[in-house]
Amino acid sequence: MPRERSVVFLLLAIVTVGMPVLLTGQTTRALTITVDSLTDDFSDDGQCSLREAIQNANDTSDGQPREDCSAGDPAGEDTITFSVQGVIVLSGQLPPIVDDLVLAGGNDITLDGDDGRILSVEAGASLTVEELAFQHGQAAAGGAIHVASGAMVVNSSQFMNNRADHGGAIDVADGDLSVSNSVFTGNEALGPGGAITIAEGSLRISGSTFTENVGGEGQGAGAIYAMNAPVTINGGEFNGNSVGPGGAGGAIIVEAALAIQGTGFHGNSAVSGGAIFVIEGPGVQISGASFSNNEATFYAGGAITALVPLQVTGSTFHGNSAPQGGAIAHDLATASVSTSVFTGNTATTLGGAAYLGTPEGATTVFRRNTYSENKAENGGAVYAVQGSVHLLESTFSENSAIAGGAIYNTGTIEVLNSTISGNEGGGLLNEGDATVRHATFADNASVGVAGILNTPSASLSITNTAIATGEFGVNCELNGTVDGPPGSNLSDDGSCDVPAFVKVEDLLLGPLANNGGPTFTHLPATGSPVIDAGNLGTCLSDDQRGEPRPTNAGCDIGAVEVEEVPFVPAGDLFLPNLAAQVDHP
Repeated sequence: MPRERSVVFLLLAIVTVGMPVLLTGQTTRALTITVDSLTDDFSDDGQCSLREAIQNANDTSDGQPREDCSAGDPAGEDTITFSVQGVIVLSGQLPPIVDDLVLAGGNDITLDGDDGRILSVEAGASLTVEELAFQHGQAAAGGAIHVASGAMVVNSSQFMNNRADHGGAIDVADGDLSVSNSVFTGNEALGPGGAITIAEGSLRISGSTFTENVGGEGQGAGAIYAMNAPVTINGGEFNGNSVGPGGAGGAIIVEAALAIQGTGFHGNSAVSGGAIFVIEGPGVQISGASFSNNEATFYAGGAITALVPLQVTGSTFHGNSAPQGGAIAHDLATASVSTSVFTGNTATTLGGAAYLGTPEGATTVFRRNTYSENKAENGGAVYAVQGSVHLLESTFSENSAIAGGAIYNTGTIEVLNSTISGNEGGGLLNEGDATVRHATFADNASVGVAGILNTPSASLSITNTAIATGEFGVNCELNGTVDGPPGSNLSDDGSCDVPAFVKVEDLLLGPLANNGGPTFTHLPATGSPVIDAGNLGTCLSDDQRGEPRPTNAGCDIGAVEVEEVPFVPAGDLFLPNLAAQVDHP
C-alpha cells in the first residue's frame, strides 16, 4: 500500500474513533439553566433573566445565544430553575417553547403577565411546570399558557386571575394535559372554560382545586371545557365556579368521556348542570364524589345534567337545587346510580333529587340509595318521565311534594325491596306503568292519598307490599288497572279495596332505623302479620338489606325479611341429663 494511502486510512481511523468522544461531549453539556434575575430583559448585564434562559433552552445550534445564562442542550430537554424569589413582571409574552422544557420554580416565583399572555408551547414541544405561580395573563386563547400541539404537565402550581376568550388560564388546541396538586383561582373566560379549555387530546387532573373561576355568558364551563378530549379527575375540589347568564356547566362541560373519583363539587352554579354538564361522549363515571349546594338557576340538574350514559356509585348529594332534578337531571341515555345518598335537594317543579327522562328502550337503575328531605312540586325525591326506571333496595324518607312526596311516575317504573317512609304528599303517584314488589310504605302523609295513588289511566302491579297509615291521609286510591296475587299485600286501613290487598289492624312495624344493610328500614316486630304472609311465587331472593328470602316457611311481606325464632312450649324443651354424662369414680 502506498504511503499516502496509509496516512489517509490512519487519519480516517482517528476521526472515526474520535467521533463518539465528540458526541458524548455534546450530551454531557449542562441541562439546567438557572435564572438569577427578576428583571425581564435581554441586556448583557451578567444576570440571567427568564427570557434569556428560554432562548438558550430553545436554541438548537450551540445552546447559548445569550451568554448571561448557561447553555442548554440543543438536542434534549432543558430545566430552568431560579436562584431568586419574587415576582417577575413580564414586558410581553415570553419566547415560545419550541423544545422540551421543565420550568421549576421552587414555590418562590410568580410570573405576572401584566395583561398579556405569559407562555406558549409550539407544535411538537413539551412543557412541564413545577411549583410556579401564574397571574394576570391575558390573551385570546389561554391567558397564561397556550399549547398549540404537544404535551404539558403542571405540578404543584397556581394560576390566579388570568383572562382569555376561552381557556382563562390554559388553552390546549391539541395535546395531552396533566395537572396535579395545583390551584386555579379567579380565572375567567369570555367564552367557555374559565380555567382550562382543551379541544383535542386528553386531560388528567389529580388533587387540584378550582375556585371561583368564571365561564362566559351564553357559553359555560366555569372551570373546565373539554371537546374531543377524555377527562379524568381524581380527588381535589371544585368550589364556587360559575358561568355568565345563559351558560351551562358551573364547573365542567365535557363532550367526551368523563371519569371522576373522590372529588368534591361545592357551590357551583349555571343555568343547567350546576356543577357538571355532559352533552356528548361515551358516558360519565363518578365514584366517591360529593356534591353540595350546587345550583342550576333556570333549567335542570342542580349538580349534574347528563345526556349520555351515567354511572354514579358511593357519592353524596346535599343541598343542590334546580327547577328540575335538584341533584341530577338525566335524559336520552341509560343511567345507574348506586350506594349514594341524596339529602336536602330541591326542585321547584319536578324531581327534588332526580329527574329521569330515560328514553324508550333504555333502562335506568337506582339501587341501594337513600333519599331524605328532598323537596319538589311533583316527585319530592324522584320524577320518572319515560323509559324503564328501576328503584331497588332504597329508602325514601321525609321527602315532600304537592304530589308524589317520594316518587312521581309517568313512564314505566319498578319499585323493589324499598322503604317509603315519612314522606309528605304521599308515597307513590303513578300515572304510567308501575310494578311494586316487597315494598314497605309507612308513616307517609297527605291531604288525600298518603300511600299509593294510581290514576285512572295508569297500571299498577303490586305484590308482597305493606302499607301502614301515617299522620293523615288514606293508604290508597287505586284507580286504573291494578293486579297482584289475591291477598299478597297488607294495609292497615280499608282504602286499598282490591283483591290484592288484605286489611289488618296493625302491621307492627318498628321505627325507621339501621337494621343492617346500606339503608334504613322498618323491622317487623314479633307477631307482625307481615311475617311469612307473602306470596312465594313472587318472593324475591333477598330483602332490602341483602338478607336471603325466605327464612321460614314463607317470605315476609314488605322490604325486610326477619328470622323469627319459633316459640317452643317449656314442656317440649329437651334438657339433656348432664349428670348422666359425668364420669363417676
